[in-house]
Amino acid sequence: MKKKRNKKLIWCIGIAVLLIVLIGYFICSYHRDSVGEFETVANSFKINTILLKSTISQGDFVGAPLKITNFENSQSFKLWFDNLGGILTLDEYEFTLDSWEEKLVDAEIKGFPEAGPGVYAGSLVIETESEMKHIPVIIEVQSSGAPFATNLITTPDYKELIPGDNLFTEIRVFNLIDSKNHQVKVTSLVKNFNDETIIMDSEQRVVGVETSVSKTITLPEDLAFGNYVFGVITEFEGKESSSSFLFEVVKKKKNQNLFWSSDSFTLIFAGAIVIILLIIVILVVYLMKERDKLFSELKSQHNKEIRVLMSELDKRKKKQLVVAEKVGQKKLVEGKFRLIKKKVIGKIREKQKQQKIIFKSLKKHKRKSEMQRKLAQWKKQGINVSELDVFTKGVEKELGKKVSDWKKQGYHA
Repeated sequence: MKKKRNKKLIWCIGIAVLLIVLIGYFICSYHRDSVGEFETVANSFKINTILLKSTISQGDFVGAPLKITNFENSQSFKLWFDNLGGILTLDEYEFTLDSWEEKLVDAEIKGFPEAGPGVYAGSLVIETESEMKHIPVIIEVQSSGAPFATNLITTPDYKELIPGDNLFTEIRVFNLIDSKNHQVKVTSLVKNFNDETIIMDSEQRVVGVETSVSKTITLPEDLAFGNYVFGVITEFEGKESSSSFLFEVVKKKKNQNLFWSSDSFTLIFAGAIVIILLIIVILVVYLMKERDKLFSELKSQHNKEIRVLMSELDKRKKKQLVVAEKVGQKKLVEGKFRLIKKKVIGKIREKQKQQKIIFKSLKKHKRKSEMQRKLAQWKKQGINVSELDVFTKGVEKELGKKVSDWKKQGYHA
């Protein structure tokens, strides 16, 4: 029994340890892959954004503070914009930072009327003596008082594609002027960060209060790797509104392997933790039940002992009732055996009480194997019906003498 219990316990612990090891392997692999993807990127400084994106109306301007932190020794920084035609300006383009010094640079986005509405893509370039970083910049310039608003809905699966993939998105167009139907020109486009248009497709759509358009664009098979912008421009009576998002074209999707999308990794990690917790709970419940099971077995043994002894006592009582013919004689026999039954049950209960005390003490000290040994020992002792002789021998002798007297008085057994 002890060996069997230990084997079950070892199996449970082994499974839990195996799951913990697997989770650790997943975490390490994921971390290693993530580090490997960016191991060629220098880290002599950092900027507080990986994408600078803004929507602005013609004639307006907005500010965008940038924070640059230097991790190396003192070094000089040069900043400029590629392919943005003066839409973006900085309050400083050159400066020097000491080690761990931070610098706030104010960027101003201007919706010049001459720039025209549309989706503009370019880069903020930050150069030091040791490295150069390109921060993607997407500016949506909209017509002032545009009668329609545009929104794009897509999933993370379409933020990373390979050449030849299909890019799917849902275009939602909202009527901001009335509830009538209007013919609206909807233009979808893909741009690179040299502000060059790779794909463009226009169509007329009828828009009432709101409309939704599902759009699928197939990327060219020879499309270069890098960052791109998908944009949509809604035009009505010469006024435009726009919406866009960033996506990347890669040679191989980082999350193409079986488990390595961020969502699936999260689910696997959470699922493994839940399984481990369940195993721990089951293990605890199992151990508790095993001890309770021993108490249950002890109780069953006690009940059986009382049933067997009471059955034997009833047989002896019936034997004496056979020779007692008169009501008074039978009452005498009943009364004698009632007292015997009370004494026998009292003695048995006292013995069983001591056994329970021993069990509780062993349980308190978590000595399950000793509990099992004791239970087996008490079962092996069995139920000794001869113990009743101590209580019934004298009574049976006394009743036997009375039967003789009854016979002499003329009563027949």
